[in-house]
Amino acid sequence: MTDCTLTRRSFLRSTASAALWSASGAPHVLSEPKRRIISTSPDKPFRILQITDIHFFGKEAELNDPLTQALIDGLVKHFPPDLIAVTGDFWCDNLDDKGLSCCKQCSLRIDGYGIPWLFAWGNHDEVSDRQKAHEILESMQHTLYSRGDGNGNYRVELQDEDTKKPLWQFYQLNTEKVGISTRETAWLKQECDSLPKTPGFIFCHIPIFQYNEIWESGVAQGVKFETVCNEEEKGAALPEIAQTDAVQAMFVGHDHVNDYSGVHSGVNLVYGRATGFGGYGADRVEKGGTLIELFPDRGTYSYLSVFPDGRTWKQKREG
Repeated sequence: MTDCTLTRRSFLRSTASAALWSASGAPHVLSEPKRRIISTSPDKPFRILQITDIHFFGKEAELNDPLTQALIDGLVKHFPPDLIAVTGDFWCDNLDDKGLSCCKQCSLRIDGYGIPWLFAWGNHDEVSDRQKAHEILESMQHTLYSRGDGNGNYRVELQDEDTKKPLWQFYQLNTEKVGISTRETAWLKQECDSLPKTPGFIFCHIPIFQYNEIWESGVAQGVKFETVCNEEEKGAALPEIAQTDAVQAMFVGHDHVNDYSGVHSGVNLVYGRATGFGGYGADRVEKGGTLIELFPDRGTYSYLSVFPDGRTWKQKREG
């Protein structure tokens, strides 16, 4: 893992995994990949609540998990979403070979809201058997998750509830531990090429290299308190993403004390606000979520950091 400041290093030491990422996670192509659909009226805003780096079942779970659950409860209460997007590190590793149990318990917690929800894999979402994890995630009553290409890259379509016309596409990418690779960009290109031109978002866990560049160039608005941890992705993904001419923005997590965004190559690169008290950084950046509002009839969107007591924060340059 790359050197991403003392906060991340100390956190990783405290949550040292008992098992490596499953070898069964090797990608393969399904003969009939699932496509998930959600419908809305195009003349009203469509709300997405992004929550990320939740880290349920980590160190001191008895203390941290109730705080995190109460925070998510507050976000859902004050900012009722049409869709919840979980962008990785849902649980915390495969300690004592309990990754599959953690996957199920986390999924049940979010499914309990009765709201459609997405999941994109994070580097700490470790299990001993990825195929069983796919089955758990797909079995939830309100989930839109699909194993998709066999490795958790999948698409969800937002449709006009009357005409069934596609309004927006949501692409969930599995960045594993290394970041977006050619596997994901090739899959994304194939998906986009097969569709009529429709705006879309990427939801994934690990940021790409250009998150560095938007901050260093002064384009970004928000706060940055740690090095961008793009892992092994060194800048090749964004040209491929931009070339699709479909992706409006990507929403990531991974770096708990960064909350900023900026446009690069026509794509808005957005950090989601870290959510879970089981992760590091609460002393630097207040835990919360990100509320995304789509306006399908106008083809536009907005986003804010949000908190469980109803407060909001618009990204502005502070550091």
